[in-house]
Amino acid sequence: MNDTIRLRVLAKHNALRTDLALGVVLNGQTDTYLRKANKMFQLRYSCNLETTAIERAKQCSAISNRNPPNDVSENFRKYTQNLNRDRASAATMTTQLWWSEITRRQTSINQVLNIYYDHLGISSFAKVGSSLFL
Repeated sequence: MNDTIRLRVLAKHNALRTDLALGVVLNGQTDTYLRKANKMFQLRYSCNLETTAIERAKQCSAISNRNPPNDVSENFRKYTQNLNRDRASAATMTTQLWWSEITRRQTSINQVLNIYYDHLGISSFAKVGSSLFL
């Protein structure tokens, strides 16, 4: 990791979260949009979380339980092809892939509240867009 990657990943997350806050994210492949997230906050980078993520990634092949420790929520993506791509691009493309779970849905999700459940198949999107993600 270097500062270029850190800043690009943080900027990508915050740009997507801003779209959600403004209510301009499509709710599936429909003509409707997700509710505005008016309490959405901008993320700050955490070097401590980065260190935790790196240590967890080192165990990747040995992880039998995908649940991260200490109530940390995580998304992950393992690359086995095109390993020569630059890491900043890979990281921002991965963030976009997680985000696109919502826009790839054939149908919209019912939003009484801004709550996303795992059974909807958008858990990676929800982690990027969550107000619980610090």
